[in-house]
Amino acid sequence: MRLEFAIPALELSTAATFLLVFNNRMLHASQHIRELTERYKQSRDSKIVGQVRKMHRQVLLLRDIKIVTIISIILCVVTMLLMFNKQMANATIAFMISLIALGIALVLTVVELITATNTLNYALDKRMKSNYPFLNLRRLFKRPSFDEQLFKEEILN
Repeated sequence: MRLEFAIPALELSTAATFLLVFNNRMLHASQHIRELTERYKQSRDSKIVGQVRKMHRQVLLLRDIKIVTIISIILCVVTMLLMFNKQMANATIAFMISLIALGIALVLTVVELITATNTLNYALDKRMKSNYPFLNLRRLFKRPSFDEQLFKEEILN
């Protein structure tokens, strides 16, 4: 396969869009943490601490995704500069590393999605139990490998 300018340019636009999306997600998650912190200051509800911990993990994952995506963008630019200088072997290596970085960002995205879903389930579970004690969301969404006791211990630590 021959490396042409359109290929790294396409990856560059994809990675830039990816970065924009996750910047927006990080801003929303950070705002939600601030709101939870304010609610905790007012109510001293220990349930909020567990939710903040889960949100903090999500923000750290979003940060890592953004860092890896930025590395991918930088390597795309390096690839195009090397192509301008007719250093195709080095450009190919830089482009391959850029693709690997984007792949890592995608894997981290799956992990972040799982973390965000767990955070949402935790928040919904607490709200639904307090408003509707007859509705047990854990029972509805329970996975066979889910250990409730381990989950409770993890939140308390």
